[in-house]
Amino acid sequence: MLKGKSPVNTYNLLALENSQEGLTEERICLAFQAYDELVPKLGVFTPIFQKLRIDLFEAVYSDYLTGTSEKRADGDTEYIQRLPYFSLVQQLFRQKHDYNEELKEQLDSVKERLLEEHRLLEEAQETVTAKESLISSLSTTAVELESVIGDKDKQINELKNEFEKAREMFKSSQVQWESNIAELQESLLEARNENNFLSGFKKGYDAVYNAFLDKSDVFECEPEKNEQPIICAQNSTILSNAEEGQKLEEQILAVINITID
Repeated sequence: MLKGKSPVNTYNLLALENSQEGLTEERICLAFQAYDELVPKLGVFTPIFQKLRIDLFEAVYSDYLTGTSEKRADGDTEYIQRLPYFSLVQQLFRQKHDYNEELKEQLDSVKERLLEEHRLLEEAQETVTAKESLISSLSTTAVELESVIGDKDKQINELKNEFEKAREMFKSSQVQWESNIAELQESLLEARNENNFLSGFKKGYDAVYNAFLDKSDVFECEPEKNEQPIICAQNSTILSNAEEGQKLEEQILAVINITID
């Protein structure tokens, strides 16, 4: 009879409680412990089952060692044993799963970055298109401005030529004006001299005429009829010459002022 706390009973109880969980390290460890407990009781079949136990152990357990804190049937809480292949497969599956999840997260992150880069690329392309359009417009404007500048340069050259011609004409006219001014100044000087001469002559005549009138009043005699027209004619001639000289002087001064302006 098997004891109540034997590995066989423990394994049987664990199998009933965790029938849906599948194999675990604790369960497979109890299975081999139960196997070790049952094999010596098989009589003549003990040697063959011991060999089978060795083959099964090598088939189930790998060469990798692991520690565990699970409580064994003998009361030990920590021990080192070889890791079962199915545990390695489970670990590999979990690692693959975790790796796939990490790759999925990275892929999602890369997709988001690609979408963002694509959006930025589209914005950059739109900006480039706008810049190219602006450059084309500016190039057209530059060509138009170059044409306008060429026309303006041509106009400037024409104006320079006209200015040079006008300056040459002005120099020539200035020489002529200076000559005319000199002649007018000479004429003015002559007119002034003549005017001064006539003014002096008129003053002398007026003095003689006034003296003659004074004497006529003293002697109370009337001048002869043939002398009065002669005196009046001479007086009128002198006054006329003086007025003409004054007008000539004013005209000459006006011409000089206009010429200087």
